[in-house]
Amino acid sequence: MLGAWLVRHFLGEAMRLTSVSSFYRNAYNTNAKIEDGCFINNHAKIFGVTDGNSAAFSPSNPPLLYNGLTGAQMVNVVLTRELANIFYNNILEEFLLTANREVFSCHGEKGQNPMKGDDVGGACFAFCQPTEEGLKIILGGDCFIFLEAKQGPFFYTGFDKDAFEIEKRDQMHFNECKEKVGGDIGKAWDLYYPIYRNKRIACKNRNIGKGGDASLNGDPELDNCWKQVFIPWNDEPRLVILGTDGLLPPTEIYPRNFSTLTGKISRHYESGGIENILMWRDSIEQKKSSLTHIEGWPEASAVVLEFRTT
Repeated sequence: MLGAWLVRHFLGEAMRLTSVSSFYRNAYNTNAKIEDGCFINNHAKIFGVTDGNSAAFSPSNPPLLYNGLTGAQMVNVVLTRELANIFYNNILEEFLLTANREVFSCHGEKGQNPMKGDDVGGACFAFCQPTEEGLKIILGGDCFIFLEAKQGPFFYTGFDKDAFEIEKRDQMHFNECKEKVGGDIGKAWDLYYPIYRNKRIACKNRNIGKGGDASLNGDPELDNCWKQVFIPWNDEPRLVILGTDGLLPPTEIYPRNFSTLTGKISRHYESGGIENILMWRDSIEQKKSSLTHIEGWPEASAVVLEFRTT
């Protein structure tokens, strides 16, 4: 599952990108759609992961399909196609916004428009691009970046405190629906459908700072909602992990825990790489079972970059 691409390109005068690797784990449920994505383009120096999310659906409200693909899968296909067309250096923001405009067109072909309040498929994302000055990072939704640098480990995500609170409340609403129907997952999703749909409409590229988050769903507001982080080469970034939320224990990902979370990720990665992080994730979730809307574990993706000083 783990592949590596050696990159021999000098980045500035201080740091050199020595390797890039990708990782993917399927969801426990073999019927689950593959909606995560890993993106590596060494020529454009663009790297990232996505966690696709389709518009709300349930057994009584089937998903809208795009030539047989879910909305989440369509977004990843668009990103893959756009990135494959870049051979030379390109600005990360331009790549994401070009893909976002194409996603908007795909929704329009189905009569959907996120600007008019339609719930549409999109993707959480974490992308980075080494530049001459440093490492450019752009985040949306609950994807994350873990970084080891001279000052220590750091953790960034596109979610803020209010967004995490909304997700926690959202899980409670699903649990209530599940209890009302005697534990039947399908009936629970039917009951939960309007709640989930309304939350998505209210939060995707809306109400940033009040629980909203950026989603690559075609909405032109994307670049006003995403989170940007810049790491100068003077900070000497040594390790970067771009990951989807399925890589980490949900109960550990909360702003007040970030300082301890970084230490745990660092220790588990050093002792056994991404596989060891997943073992840690699963051991915690088996005890707490916080994600009652899924069986077993969700899919997880990561792209890992390693640097060294020149």
